[in-house]
Amino acid sequence: MASLDDPGEVREGFLCPLCLKDLQSFYQLHSHYEEEHSGED
Repeated sequence: MASLDDPGEVREGFLCPLCLKDLQSFYQLHSHYEEEHSGED
């Protein structure tokens, strides 16, 4: 099994494109992105 730090590992799902946090749904991802990254460029 690959570790989470393995750069060759393919991760799927609702991952934040900036911090790669794994969310459970589109709505959670959207909410997370707005709250955590809305001020970032």
